[in-house]
Amino acid sequence: MKVLLIAVALVATMMTAAHSQEENQERQFIIKQFKGWTGLLLSCEKNTADPALVQAICDVAKTEFTYLAENSKIPYRVSVGDNMFRRTVISHEIGKPLTLTIKTIPASGNTYAKAVYVEVSAENFYSNVIDKEAQGGDPEGMPRAGDLSLWSGNMIASGTDTQAMVRDLT
Repeated sequence: MKVLLIAVALVATMMTAAHSQEENQERQFIIKQFKGWTGLLLSCEKNTADPALVQAICDVAKTEFTYLAENSKIPYRVSVGDNMFRRTVISHEIGKPLTLTIKTIPASGNTYAKAVYVEVSAENFYSNVIDKEAQGGDPEGMPRAGDLSLWSGNMIASGTDTQAMVRDLT
């Protein structure tokens, strides 16, 4: 019995150490990914089709985002449902951050079954972009402004239980 308890304690210690090492590697990966940015801005856009569902998705995203940013010691701000001007003001509080945007489009109409489309993107605003291969006189050779999408992904969820849908999207 004593040998079994010692073996269980040894395995638990090894698993905890492995989990700790895995968490540290993930944290280091996140820090490397965001090196050079002055911070992060999470922007969760509101949608009036199903405000409760959209708010639940934004709340879960905000919790996860805050956890990752704080553990990575990356300056961050969160903007939920703010207009473009307010988001710009919030982002300038931390310099020139990488913006993570969550857009949700819930299906409306049926109160029993629900569906939602979620798009997540990482982008940055540039004010003087020129295509490096543009020739003189080409439209791509004229400086222009806009959001540069560095990454984007999307998901669709459906079901009758809002909490289960939000959990699955997370």
